[in-house]
Amino acid sequence: MFIALPAVLFAFDSFLSVGNLAKDVKNPKTVPVAAVLTIVISATVYILISIGAALKGTGFVGNLFTDIVLSVSKDPATRLTASKVLNSFVFFLIGFGALFVANSTSIVLLKSSEGLIEYRQVMFYKKLGELNKRYKNLGSLVLYSVFVSIYLLVVVLPSAISLSDSVIDSSTNLPTIMFFFIYAYTMLLGIIDRFKGGKKTKLKVKGFLPASVLAILLIVAVIGFQFVYKFIAKTAQSPNVADSAGLFFSGTTVFTLAHNSLTNFGLLALCIILALTNYFVVKRQLRSEGLTIEDTGNASDSEEEVSYEETSHEKHEGIFCKMMHKFKPKK
Repeated sequence: MFIALPAVLFAFDSFLSVGNLAKDVKNPKTVPVAAVLTIVISATVYILISIGAALKGTGFVGNLFTDIVLSVSKDPATRLTASKVLNSFVFFLIGFGALFVANSTSIVLLKSSEGLIEYRQVMFYKKLGELNKRYKNLGSLVLYSVFVSIYLLVVVLPSAISLSDSVIDSSTNLPTIMFFFIYAYTMLLGIIDRFKGGKKTKLKVKGFLPASVLAILLIVAVIGFQFVYKFIAKTAQSPNVADSAGLFFSGTTVFTLAHNSLTNFGLLALCIILALTNYFVVKRQLRSEGLTIEDTGNASDSEEEVSYEETSHEKHEGIFCKMMHKFKPKK
């Protein structure tokens, strides 16, 4: 079950950022419905594939389908033809899906960059905002290019040098786990806020407490499996054993469990360093404008055409509940 959980988390990747596109959709109310439906469908598929892979002892879905066909047919020629056709079909689906993933990721990253500048949540937001005012989305495109450059230098370049995609494959689950850690922390703050001072908040969301507690426990279980068991305990026991990371190019160097652990912990350390650096630089820039870090949640006057304010009950309902309700424009 724990082996299947990290794969299930991958089904939520689009959900982590689809909210950034809500205001650009013709009918924003369709976004939550579409997100829930795709999550349920993707999670179901991933669970079934993970369970089947565990039972068959293979980590590649193409081998899983091939084994099923080989177990049905006993004719050598038919089995060989079916194996080639299935492998080709699976690789085609992977490539076709990767095209859509690359397209949606590019859009979401650009919109996320725009939001970071608009809400003063990235260093040098003022300069980037001025670029956005001079040429539409120029500042967002510059920030987008910075993110892509970091990814190319840290992840793609080592893979190109080693002629292996193991580093790329190894690093794919880390962002999802990090985002879910943030969500777990946010839900924990929401629970604390609900009972802060011994009084419940005015807004009551049915099922919030049990759903949040269950979600936090599951997230902690997945993080524990990935970092404590896989990256520490299992690696300490057999550091030189070949890891399953990598799909298309194996390269000349064996990618071991130790390499996998170092890759993930190194990327985690880099993310923490960049986040802390961004926090203190933004804090200093805000102080120069007479603002505080709490002002980063409000759009700057230069970027936002319509001003927003929270309703009186929303100001007291807690961090998690604020995420679940819309802001209303001033009349």
